[in-house]
Amino acid sequence: MVHITFLIGTDYSTEEKPGELLLEYQHIEVHYLVRSIQTKLKTIVTYRELSLVIQEKENEDEVGLATYSNSESTVLSSIFENLWIQSELKQ
Repeated sequence: MVHITFLIGTDYSTEEKPGELLLEYQHIEVHYLVRSIQTKLKTIVTYRELSLVIQEKENEDEVGLATYSNSESTVLSSIFENLWIQSELKQ
């Protein structure tokens, strides 16, 4: 069986989302990202070869996430994984 994970942007908290469909398909896992999380990532792509993704933080003392790579698949995978971890922390 394949385990499927989704990140979905929403304007609502996760408590307001229906979970009936997910109970039927237990191999599917969905996390919801509140829009405020999504807007704090800045992505810089140079000549379609290099990527830098930086998470902005409100407080200077907080440490944000950053990813640098010259491989598109590595960058996209890392972004997804970082957002997944953040969505778990918000739940």
